[in-house]
Amino acid sequence: MNVFGGILRCVGVAIAALALTIGFSAPSALADDRVTMNNTTFDPVSHSAAVDWFPFLGARAYQLRFFYPDGSTCEKVVNETSVVWTEASAPCPLTQDRGRYHVEVAPIGDQLVPAFNSSKSFFVDTPKKKRKSGRAVFTVFLDSPSCDLRLGEVRGEIRRGKKTMTEVFWNPEAALSASGARSLTSCGAFTREAFKVKKKDRLDLYVGGKLCTTFKGNYLLNSDNPQISCRVDRTGSPLKSPSGGADAPGQGSDSSLSDPADGSQSANQTVTVVYTIARGYGSGFNDVMPGTQVEVFDGSGRLLGFGSLGAANFSDACSCAVLQSAFEVPRSTDGLYRVTAGNSNRGFLNFSQSDVVGGVLNVQAFLL
Repeated sequence: MNVFGGILRCVGVAIAALALTIGFSAPSALADDRVTMNNTTFDPVSHSAAVDWFPFLGARAYQLRFFYPDGSTCEKVVNETSVVWTEASAPCPLTQDRGRYHVEVAPIGDQLVPAFNSSKSFFVDTPKKKRKSGRAVFTVFLDSPSCDLRLGEVRGEIRRGKKTMTEVFWNPEAALSASGARSLTSCGAFTREAFKVKKKDRLDLYVGGKLCTTFKGNYLLNSDNPQISCRVDRTGSPLKSPSGGADAPGQGSDSSLSDPADGSQSANQTVTVVYTIARGYGSGFNDVMPGTQVEVFDGSGRLLGFGSLGAANFSDACSCAVLQSAFEVPRSTDGLYRVTAGNSNRGFLNFSQSDVVGGVLNVQAFLL
């Protein structure tokens, strides 16, 4: 009897130890370890954003990834389940005054698989102090409407009078058809440029030695996302506008000489939307491809119009595909434009009438 009782006691201890081990073991690795985020809010008075999320079992810290309106990113690790994002936050300050911010959170733990798939966005719209001079950073697009631009380097330059401010180089890459086959031609390319300008500078973009478009330094200095675009033929030469002169969509010799930052807008009743998106090759981006619909709504949710993404250009610079769509919509009566493409759960890119320059709303999106 004593022997049998001893055996039972041993079995009981073993079961208790097993239960204790099971009860306090770390969670097993998951294919999708995501946190649940609360709403992210922006306070224009203090110029700060509050980001918080629910604790995740097994997480000893959290990695934050911030996406800025200009497409740049910054990451930091915190131990708390909330953070107040301000202009003094290191190493990721809330410094850009206007545009859509995006925040992602991933749990960090010994047996967790970090996944940046919990995210929130917020829009910052604060008065922007106008600059009279300084360093301007902007995008220069080379656009082939027929997607028949020959592959190979295309050269250009930006001049102020007879002085060359900077040389511009594009490397158009092969377009991707809807069937996935690579083409021997391209839909265009883009590059980023930067140099010091003054508000009253009159600047000219030359492509292949020919004048394409003219614009002012004020546009580069005081626009949130300045973009210069030049339409070219298959040889890389600027296309002629109906009036007979070289022109570029939205940056023509007349419209671009106005001062968009000063609020002067044309009386046109339509707006040309030029939507450009750079997308990675992850499985989560399969809804963005040639033919995907781009939709534009006003502030009340009324659909203003839509277009379709064209062929994709492969870019080695970002290891991504770049797609574009251009279409016209009626001018918004409330002055707001909300743009989305593909999966609407990603939210909207928000713009106002002040973003419409020369009758064109340029939209850039990134899924990387």
